[in-house]
Amino acid sequence: MSTLELTALIGIVLGGLSLANFALAHLGMVSPVYMAASLVVALLCACIIIRRYMRLRSSEGCSTELPPDAGRLSALEWGLFIAISLFVVAVLPFDFTPPIARDELIQHLTIPALYLREGGVVEFRFMSHSYVPMNLNMLYLAGLSFGSEALPRLTHHLFGLLTALGIYSYLRFKMPRVYCMLGALLFIATPVVMNLSRTAYVDLGATFFATLALFALLRWRHSSRRWFFYSAVLLGLALGTKYSMVIAFALLPPMAVYISLKRGGTQLAAIRAGLVYALIAVAVFSPWLVRNLIWTGSPLYPLIGALLGGSGTGLHTGGAVSPVEKRYLLYGESLLDIIMIPLRIFWEGVDGSIQRFDGVLNPLYLLFITLAFTKRLGRDYRYVWYLFIYSVVFFAMTFFTTDLVIRYILPVLPPLVIVAVVGLRASIQRAGLGRYIALAGILFFFVFSLFYLHDLYKRYAPLRYFAGNQSRVEYLTEKLPDYETTAYANANIAKDSKVLFLFTGERAYYWEREFFYGGRLGENLIALMKRVSSAEELFLDMRGQGYTHLFIMDHIFERFAVDNFTANELDVLRGFFSGYVHRMHSANGFSLYSIKTDKKQH
Repeated sequence: MSTLELTALIGIVLGGLSLANFALAHLGMVSPVYMAASLVVALLCACIIIRRYMRLRSSEGCSTELPPDAGRLSALEWGLFIAISLFVVAVLPFDFTPPIARDELIQHLTIPALYLREGGVVEFRFMSHSYVPMNLNMLYLAGLSFGSEALPRLTHHLFGLLTALGIYSYLRFKMPRVYCMLGALLFIATPVVMNLSRTAYVDLGATFFATLALFALLRWRHSSRRWFFYSAVLLGLALGTKYSMVIAFALLPPMAVYISLKRGGTQLAAIRAGLVYALIAVAVFSPWLVRNLIWTGSPLYPLIGALLGGSGTGLHTGGAVSPVEKRYLLYGESLLDIIMIPLRIFWEGVDGSIQRFDGVLNPLYLLFITLAFTKRLGRDYRYVWYLFIYSVVFFAMTFFTTDLVIRYILPVLPPLVIVAVVGLRASIQRAGLGRYIALAGILFFFVFSLFYLHDLYKRYAPLRYFAGNQSRVEYLTEKLPDYETTAYANANIAKDSKVLFLFTGERAYYWEREFFYGGRLGENLIALMKRVSSAEELFLDMRGQGYTHLFIMDHIFERFAVDNFTANELDVLRGFFSGYVHRMHSANGFSLYSIKTDKKQH
């Protein structure tokens, strides 16, 4: 058993654990006892796999499947191992701070927390993101059930480390160990990977499953059929982690057909292999499909709307405006700017800016990838072309279907890391200028990453929190502008209250009262204002829907009202706020209002 096979099997066990938690949660079995039982079974499976791996590694009869070992680590390899360890340890403190990342508070921790509060999975019709596949969120469910907010983040971090191990393991079939370790280090030290490792997002999990599916499929080209099945299962787990992995689904089954032909199969056998591959992946993905079909009439809701009426969001998040149109119309980018995006994304990334790709890569990747193609690649390097073409096509499909955010294209990074390592190895082994360019590039790569890591520490100050200089409340109040009002509401309004969120960003993880979203684009508020003609009718409508309080980001609400309502509608809104609503608390631009219980109080 190779390290690559071990990594793939560990991933499959983690995916199986997520599906087991999915089943338990839908049966209402979300207590720590059930979650712990599921975890123990997964750990036993993992231990069996690791034990078999260790036994086979020590056996002399299995060497044909394994790359040759170089014996003990050299001084350079020890240096790379220490560097990997330091980058991993440097990110760990972030995993133990209170959650503050946007999508953690909107979806990835909020949905599991709500399931725990409800005693199992229930449908939240006002939360479209509660319908997306959530394999990793099901793992986070277990961590939260144990009362730990760190476990979900550590789980996501683990998937990043497993992806690095997958890169190392795949390269072990191709080149000496020192370059395999360099590949793992490049991935771990990439800024976007470090940033995601401190969060309970799902992108590192999706990247892991998609990457190992790709590596296993390529391994099938020269090995036994079990790699075919590993790949298909891993692709199904990727689909169950994030809808955007449908792009990987569009690429890998045709690749299975191609590889089957290369293995000497007939055209009919190759087509059959592609169909079987796709069916296995869909079968692994099917629990989410069946649930959404029952709930909404569409197995891919909200990606695709209900089969009988309704509409979906599609892959991109820009409403009716396509991602390319948005860059032209909203950001004012020229045709040349748009054409240059595949290169710009390596040096222009900024965290928190959709216009600037909401993430940071490393510009030195462009140098490393270029080095791989400065000399004609022989037959032994055909896999480089497979990986590069996969990355280019994945990027192109993402570019035209979703807002271009670096974490959405993260599955192209591991293949590109391997291409980069091939370029570095080729340059270092040559005498002359190319060697010094490659070595200087490696040095500046890590200098860039260290500066980024230093900036993360300045932005999020985890050590100050650990040193006891800030309490949990003080940390959250400093990092989240809406937290002070949220904490006030949790402490001061009745437990049976129902709060309507208006333009607050939908960060609901810390809310302890029932809430409802007013719509990110204000569509629900517009519909409400169209069906009332007076402040009293607006009050009765609000109370009729059970709302007791409003949580509002004031300046956006005010601007929205001026831009979207007529003079009469604005008068109705002013009358409602002056006669039927009382402001209870306001801080940092977020306000909590109570709605009067009886119109006679007006």
